[in-house]
Amino acid sequence: MTQGRKIRVFQIICIAFALFCFFIIHDLPAVSNSSAMTALQWIAIFGALYSAVMGFNMQKRILRVPRNQRTTVKSTPVSRWMAVNVLRLGFAISVCCWAMVLHFNGGPEWLASSMNGLGVLLLLVLRPGQVPASEP
Repeated sequence: MTQGRKIRVFQIICIAFALFCFFIIHDLPAVSNSSAMTALQWIAIFGALYSAVMGFNMQKRILRVPRNQRTTVKSTPVSRWMAVNVLRLGFAISVCCWAMVLHFNGGPEWLASSMNGLGVLLLLVLRPGQVPASEP
């Protein structure tokens, strides 16, 4: 199985998990909430936003190769490409997990559903790109 196909299979599994989270949010009752947001609910919101932003910004940091990198390091363009895509999928799934945390701690259902939708959207727009050629 090629590296690109592995990422696509993992992406499909992540999309299925995100849809499962969506159905859990809508089918299982949440804790009764008050009108005020609690600290844990704010942490869940900021955690989801952080995960969504880092899913995009992490790619630049990992794919950049320092000029003084030794040749003894076992990092290859393919391994960095794979790591970036797995991390992007992981950050998108964590947005869905933060949505469940928000839901089960009495957060607004519309906000939990929106956060979960953002996670699904991040998973759907992920394009792994071309697998880089291995170094000789």
